Amino acid sequence: MKKMSISSLILLGCLSIWAQKPKISGNKKAVITSVGSRHEQLSELSDEIWSYEEIAFQETQSAEALAAYARAQGFEVKMGVAEIPTALIAE
Repeated sequence: MKKMSISSLILLGCLSIWAQKPKISGNKKAVITSVGSRHEQLSELSDEIWSYEEIAFQETQSAEALAAYARAQGFEVKMGVAEIPTALIAE
């Protein structure tokens, strides 16, 4: 009886883990692949931005670095969104 109870608990645990496994849509897979293929560029951009050590709402160099990267990827960039000089939208 104990063996059956333990087996049942293990089975329930495995089913619970399997049921919680996230389902990834095709779009999400495409985004993961795209970001993964740019890992080196994005890591360098991140290191560059952190090197500026700018304080909140005064991240002018960081915003420009992000805008330049977005433009290089073919995005149209609008700076100064919501009357915040460092806010941007890339479309």
